[in-house]
Amino acid sequence: MKDNKSYICKHCGCARDCVSPSKCSTSDYLSSPPDVAPTTSGKPPNSHVGGSGRSPVYAHHHVQTHGTIPQVAYWPRKPEYLHPSELLEYVQEIGLPREYFEAHVEGFRSYKCTDCGMVHARPIVRGGKYNPYLGLHNAEISAMRWLKPLYEKLRKPYVMRIVVTFPDEYSKEQAVATAKRLVKMLEDIVFKGKLCVRLFFHPTGSELQYHPHVEIWFPNYILDSGKLIRVRPWIDYRVLRTLLFKLGMEKPQCWIKYYKLAKNFKKCLDDMTYAGRPFSFDVYMVLKQGKTPLGTARLCLGYKPRAISLGWGTRYRKVLGLPKEEKENKVVCPFCGGICKEIDAPVMIRSHIVRIRGVIHEVEGFS
Repeated sequence: MKDNKSYICKHCGCARDCVSPSKCSTSDYLSSPPDVAPTTSGKPPNSHVGGSGRSPVYAHHHVQTHGTIPQVAYWPRKPEYLHPSELLEYVQEIGLPREYFEAHVEGFRSYKCTDCGMVHARPIVRGGKYNPYLGLHNAEISAMRWLKPLYEKLRKPYVMRIVVTFPDEYSKEQAVATAKRLVKMLEDIVFKGKLCVRLFFHPTGSELQYHPHVEIWFPNYILDSGKLIRVRPWIDYRVLRTLLFKLGMEKPQCWIKYYKLAKNFKKCLDDMTYAGRPFSFDVYMVLKQGKTPLGTARLCLGYKPRAISLGWGTRYRKVLGLPKEEKENKVVCPFCGGICKEIDAPVMIRSHIVRIRGVIHEVEGFS
């Protein structure tokens, strides 16, 4: 028996200080690598929410549940986004309130996974309304609330994503109005029923140049006479271009992407989170590259792309037969993808980890 050491299980990938690793039903523990996050491959185990890969989840670990538990502090986003130094210096130079763009940690909350039993802590973050960390975190929560009921209640759901680039002479109002008309044409001509649509408008490109484009997200289900009907998750590209031409775009630019939620939930969630990000994040990325932001930087710093709901997107939970959302504080386990519930336990931070593009990494510079 190997006690008082940190182990990882090759089957579920959970890492913790086990009271008795020999009691693991798989009896298949390995010593944890010194500089690798809690999986053997460097990637989190499989889950439709929080993982990638195909390992099953086992709830067979025996962990301490009393007294002070040495915990892993999990950061859903890079901690550097709390105090983006380059961004804070820039907003001071152009005369914007610094407090709008910085955030701070007020403590930690403890959570326990109902699947793998892992206990971990998450920071309680407070700060300005345009802070990149808070903005990305809130965008992910919004995307999760929309996608998870679709995944759980619909049969073989896909999510379709249409991105349309408009000519530079289009204003935000013109682009959004045209996108709404496009959705109406898709409902009337292509799908013959009401769609559950989320629409995002983005005013700039990767270099902060004015580049108006709209993202249209919707599942492959229509609402017809009060009934949900599954439709083929496919749109003819030529038909889409024809519809845009009818809406006044001479040389329409667009592309379509499909997400099968059973296999690509996490990818879909990440992409929708990025679609709803605060644009202060974009300005920060440009500044980190040593570039000078363009004239649209001030517009980006005060703009958050909020989702516009169309069709039955405003009442999707009612259409799916779901009750109103509970206010119980639940989060996704970063290790196995299960549901974690908040627990009343003292926090003694042992190490810090962060998930970056689906992969867990140790965070340096924390004590």
